Amino acid sequence: MKNILFVGLGLIGGSLASNLKFYQSDLIISAYDTDVTQLDKAMSIGIIDKKINDYALGVKEADIIIFATPVHQTAIYLNSLPNYETKSHLIVTDTGSTKLIIQNFEKRLLESNIHLVSGHPMAGSHKSGVLNSKKHLFENAYYILVYDDERNTQAAKTLQYLLSPTLAKFIITNAKEHVFEDAKIFRDQLPLKQHGVVNVGYDLYIDIPDKAGMINKVTSILSLHNISIRNLKILEVREDILGALQVTFKTPKDRELGIVALNEFDTYIP
Repeated sequence: MKNILFVGLGLIGGSLASNLKFYQSDLIISAYDTDVTQLDKAMSIGIIDKKINDYALGVKEADIIIFATPVHQTAIYLNSLPNYETKSHLIVTDTGSTKLIIQNFEKRLLESNIHLVSGHPMAGSHKSGVLNSKKHLFENAYYILVYDDERNTQAAKTLQYLLSPTLAKFIITNAKEHVFEDAKIFRDQLPLKQHGVVNVGYDLYIDIPDKAGMINKVTSILSLHNISIRNLKILEVREDILGALQVTFKTPKDRELGIVALNEFDTYIP
């Protein structure tokens, strides 16, 4: 039986554990969390088989590790992972939205026969904590798997198969393209008129820093101010320089409101 170790059991980790526990009886679901009360809660609702109090022992026994921790904490775990005794061809993944930081560890981990395929399940809830875990949380949500080295191809396929009962929509890409996938997914979810895209639009160009989460920040600001847009397009993204977004608004008024709302960015009208 495969041993799946979850490190971190909040809403996302708990929901993945719940899904695997429900649909795949041939797995051993174990979990480690610095907050041991989360493990007790997970056991009480039956979404894990085993509490792990000794992190080193949990890592040693694992076939697959899913880090459902904040990105900075995941980076610390990945950095130290080669120092632990692990099974040959251990597969590790995460659930954070930032991939460039995580993928920096890919080649180093391969030197220790550890296969890193980072993950970004694009799902969530206004509720948090393991007690709010839902096995159907990821149904019809996009789930992005990221790797850069072809030696991790089989690991990516293994993870996709493992997580297939979530009924998520899987996209496999590399770290640099991950930000483009976020933008394309947001664009594809924009409402269109019944008979197709309307050609008339009011464009605004926005310069954004080359930092993780900036596209999400722009769209979140517009959504917070109830500003309607028709489309979003990446014009240029290069590492360590500004990227440019083209946002198409429904009306001139929406564009004016967008300029005000996005005052922390450099904006200009084409």
